[in-house]
Amino acid sequence: MQENQKKEDLRIRRTKKLLSNALFELIKKKPFDKVSVCDICDAAMVHRATFYSHFSDKYELLTYSIDEHIPLDKLEFSAHGTDGAVNPEKVVGDIINYVASNKDIYASILKKNNDYSIPDRIQDLFEEKILKIVNRAVENGEEILVKPEFLASFYSGACLNVVTKWLQGGMPLTADELIGNLNTLLSLSHIH
Repeated sequence: MQENQKKEDLRIRRTKKLLSNALFELIKKKPFDKVSVCDICDAAMVHRATFYSHFSDKYELLTYSIDEHIPLDKLEFSAHGTDGAVNPEKVVGDIINYVASNKDIYASILKKNNDYSIPDRIQDLFEEKILKIVNRAVENGEEILVKPEFLASFYSGACLNVVTKWLQGGMPLTADELIGNLNTLLSLSHIH
């Protein structure tokens, strides 16, 4: 019985991955608000009924896809050096490089939509991971001058806003220049 359960889990994971990949491929071609569930199903070669057995709508699929595709768990791990100290510059660099390598996708999904706040979901994910990093720093004896929740909210919002402007062409910087500027701001806050 467990083997059947395992196969089912693999089929579910495979279907969700197909739908997620299809969504990201479609977003490269047209804005998210113009992508329909039918478009996603056609691109993934999945029936609409199958789609709705996993997701209530394309927004839930997008949230799932963001959770699955942004490697925040890896970033959380890489945020700590061999001595266990927090390295926020590494986190910022990893995030910017990941976004830069998927620029067309993130430029599309970070556009403001009236019916759903995609940037808010991305900020929530960043904030959650930054909070874990900051809490671990506090556990390791690092002094944080403000509440960890405030710090996580501040940096996730600020970084997301800067990255959004950069993706929309409002900041003519290379990814390395953007990383350097953000890291300078981080170093001024004394979070090391």
